[in-house]
Amino acid sequence: MNLSISRRIVVSAIAFIWPLGAASAAIFKKKKSGSDVETSTKPTTPVSLTVNGQARELELDPRTSLLDTLREHLHLTGTKKGCDHGQCGACTVLVNGRRINSCLSLAVMHDQDEVTTVEGLGSPTALHPIQAAFIERDAFQCGYCTPGQLCSAVGMIQRIRLAAERDGKIVALGHDATMHTNRQEEFVEASALGTRSFYAAPNRLTRHRLVPLDMLPGEDVRAPGEAPGLLALESAMDELAHALNMDPIELRVRNEPTVDPERNVPYSERRVVECLREGARRFGWNRRQQKPGTVRDGRWLIGYGVAAAIRVHPQAPAKARVRLAADGSCEVLSDMTDIGTGTYTVLTQIAAERLGLPVDKVRVELGRSDLPASWGAGGSWGASSSGMAVYLACEVIREKLRAAARADSNSPLNASGNAQIEFIAGRLVAGAASQAITDLLARTYPNGLDADGEATPMFNDPNFAANSIHTYGAHFAEVGVDADTGEVRLRRMLGVFSAGRIVNAKTARSQMIGGMTFGVGMALLEEAIVDKRSGAFVNGDLAGYLVPVHADIPAIDAVFLDGFDDKANALGMKGIGELGICGAGAAVGNAVFNATGIRVREFPITLDKLLPALPPQV
Repeated sequence: MNLSISRRIVVSAIAFIWPLGAASAAIFKKKKSGSDVETSTKPTTPVSLTVNGQARELELDPRTSLLDTLREHLHLTGTKKGCDHGQCGACTVLVNGRRINSCLSLAVMHDQDEVTTVEGLGSPTALHPIQAAFIERDAFQCGYCTPGQLCSAVGMIQRIRLAAERDGKIVALGHDATMHTNRQEEFVEASALGTRSFYAAPNRLTRHRLVPLDMLPGEDVRAPGEAPGLLALESAMDELAHALNMDPIELRVRNEPTVDPERNVPYSERRVVECLREGARRFGWNRRQQKPGTVRDGRWLIGYGVAAAIRVHPQAPAKARVRLAADGSCEVLSDMTDIGTGTYTVLTQIAAERLGLPVDKVRVELGRSDLPASWGAGGSWGASSSGMAVYLACEVIREKLRAAARADSNSPLNASGNAQIEFIAGRLVAGAASQAITDLLARTYPNGLDADGEATPMFNDPNFAANSIHTYGAHFAEVGVDADTGEVRLRRMLGVFSAGRIVNAKTARSQMIGGMTFGVGMALLEEAIVDKRSGAFVNGDLAGYLVPVHADIPAIDAVFLDGFDDKANALGMKGIGELGICGAGAAVGNAVFNATGIRVREFPITLDKLLPALPPQV
């Protein structure tokens, strides 16, 4: 008889047979008679495990491995014993969501832990999504290795879990972020960080797990951890809104917290709802159709998407020196850098404002290692941290000049008493009395004045311990998806942001547009391809690693809400450099779903992920 069985049929069968392992072992295990009962004087240790959701109380030899416990004591034989040295991976299980080699761990080491074997990945009636994907993609290798591969694959997924009432109130939120790291140099992308402070939910779980691999070390370059984290979280929020048949903006508004849900401290300045409302008004969100795939423009399926944004405001150590010359000109010195984001401009504005000088009287010198130290440009801390150092140096100069004016019998301000002396248009002003800064310097500080300022880092600032200090935003995207080819085109995009005081609206808007463009690339184009044999990236150039170009980015705009965060610093400003990318990719992905009804959970969204499920043409 010629019998043909495909790998897909085999793995389907195995996926459902594995849960029967414990039952079959119990059926066929011979029951010992009283005379057959073994006696042992070996010492045992009580071990409590939760295995595949079931509590297990065991008395074990303390030398028993977790693998033997699962196979010999609990009869869960889906987990295999291969090399017994932790190299083949056949023994892989998940302990508290993290993959381990069970042959290398003693069971007593995992007392009170949760263990998931291949038998517990799915349910009695449904496969785990990874099991289903193995079947769909013919990924089955052999019955011996596949269980470990499945457990390993499950342990590498960024997983979002949301539970909500019918009215949209979230009652439970989980975010597991598992990523690879170099074996010699550990690097963690804090992808679940934004989730911790974003939405109200009484039951919460966020975790980060690392998988050591033979790959290049990770670095802080492409985006903050909130960017990939929000790509998952904000896609899941959109999916929840669709399941509830609720507007996705309304879902977010209903889960707006009043205090930081994890730290239980007040927000310094949180205006997420205002960003969403203002963005909806500007974007014309009321034209969005709740049912996906119902709006067309010729051959194009049209969709709207929204995503909220959060980015922690970091305050870094920074120093600066300010020199006020006798001629009234000012020099600002710092080893801070300007990578095109506008540091020269912002520091010029701060010094000119605090000393009451025209901006053409201020000169900023940056980037020399012999100048006062800063943390440089990066991490969204550059302008606010160095700006505060300049601010504090200017405050020292202001106080010295005020004291000099009050002490100088020839100064019109000598009799100002306790009246506040302001610095306006090159003059010290108290009520109707005033004096030119240059005149006061000539008599009291003929060689000029200089002062140093040092910004307090966030880990030493009590405001950061007492408050949850972040920047926020809302992204809106409209896309068109070709109904025949699956090609995705961004049609327009808007970002509305809240980041305290904006010192320079032009440079700030430029940074936001740049970040939003990065987000479009994350959603539609960018993908690093790894050679699984060597761990090397095979598309290490702009020919193979696609990024957005002008033709990919049509009408795009970014606006800021006026604000001032007095808990962030005395300037009321916060870091904005990376806020623009946070949530941007999710808005594009959600728009693709609204256009097509196809939910893509693996980015970038490419033609092959849309074509098989595009709605039929009529």
